Amino acid sequence: MADLQWVKLQKSLIKEASDASLYDDIITCYENGLYRPGFILTWLLLIESLKRKLLELESIGNTKALAENQKIQKLEASHKSVDVEIYNAAKVCEIITDSEFTIIDSLWQQRCVFSHPYMANVTIKDFEYIIEKLINISYKFMFSGFKLAFAAVLPEKSFILRSIFKNTFFVSSFSSFKNAILGRICI
Repeated sequence: MADLQWVKLQKSLIKEASDASLYDDIITCYENGLYRPGFILTWLLLIESLKRKLLELESIGNTKALAENQKIQKLEASHKSVDVEIYNAAKVCEIITDSEFTIIDSLWQQRCVFSHPYMANVTIKDFEYIIEKLINISYKFMFSGFKLAFAAVLPEKSFILRSIFKNTFFVSSFSSFKNAILGRICI
């Protein structure tokens, strides 16, 4: 039996309004047993959230993110698939870990199989798994790239603030990270 309450509860972890709106469609798919379209929508939300994080990283001057985003834009301009490029770029820019990259790559392979109805059926367990990974990777991920960018601009005398950035630091969005840290810096 589907755990609809768990699926709905996951929405509370999504702070981006556009993501929350798409997640409502994922809930609708779950409620109605539409696991194939739900899996595909969840995949899209995962990739789009990584793409947005790449753009956020570029906006603070990260040159790796700039280069990766240019590759993505070039592929998009020629109407090519960019999913693999996006999660590769997220790894290059340290938005995701090696193990998260492996998980996303596996989900990509499943997405390819599930996109073709004659290949395999999507089970409720498949759908729940991708929802769990979406939440774990996209909304609780470590901002290691962001930490490095901010640590680089902090003065040397702020040893305590610099050491904060060396520890694992989880937040739900770049905006909350920026407000939580930058709003409290008194150097």
